[in-house]
Amino acid sequence: MGKLAYVVLHYITIELTKNCVDSILKKSRDNYYIVIVDNGSTNGTGEKLQELYKDNNEIIVILSNENLGFAKGNNLGIEYAKDILKAEFVCCLNNDTLLIQNNFHELIKKEFNKSNAAIIGPEIILNDGSVQKFPEKLRGIEHYRKELAKLKKEDSMKDVLKNKIMNMNFFEKIIILRKKHLYRDYNNQRKENVIVHGCCIIFTPAFFEKMKGLDPRTFMYREEAILFVQLKKNRLKSVYLPSIKIRHLEGVSTNAVYKKSDEKIKFVRNTKAKSVDVLISEMEESITN
Repeated sequence: MGKLAYVVLHYITIELTKNCVDSILKKSRDNYYIVIVDNGSTNGTGEKLQELYKDNNEIIVILSNENLGFAKGNNLGIEYAKDILKAEFVCCLNNDTLLIQNNFHELIKKEFNKSNAAIIGPEIILNDGSVQKFPEKLRGIEHYRKELAKLKKEDSMKDVLKNKIMNMNFFEKIIILRKKHLYRDYNNQRKENVIVHGCCIIFTPAFFEKMKGLDPRTFMYREEAILFVQLKKNRLKSVYLPSIKIRHLEGVSTNAVYKKSDEKIKFVRNTKAKSVDVLISEMEESITN
């Protein structure tokens, strides 16, 4: 198959990233690269990863001076994979995921040759052996307009978030918020034109013919839904393919970067509102086209 580049987004937790990279090295064969994007880690782990892999020509570590968020962080790796490494396929992985199949490459190629899918999403096996629930369908635009209006009311955010954020790790809570209303009962059948899980997105040559990466206007939240709308707008196909599998070590996260609770609430509110606003904009544009 064409050259495949794995993009692994790293932040703070070096052991997770090392385990993810090790799983790729064990399960992958020829014609691949690993691009690690250090997303502004403040504990020096980006530099440690550079030193660790400096003698491996298949692994590149990119250091960002700031935390770019989910979309821009991945885009930094995607751009390098496409422009410098000339990769045809790009697989964006959370650093808390593990490859578990020896034929990962072959299954991607087989599906692409069959369907010309722009993006492919695998089955996600959780740490307890259960399967990640399947993403739900996109809701109507009025649902998101109401959600945005609610997010812009500070009092409502205090009621919702005080009990759910104050006593929890900040980024752990962010992860939960990203999943809220995103998943429904798992279905083990291959599906076309669905929202795929953001912890592993495989971009194919069909995607790069019309698009470059994830929408850079978001920091964290709703990236998968926005991508789905943009795929439809560009008449591109997404495929959920349960024959491709990865493991997702959910529940492991970093420490809070905002110590004051009001800072956490403001950050979450603004992050969610901006992402929902982008989603609404994309849906409106899709309707008018």
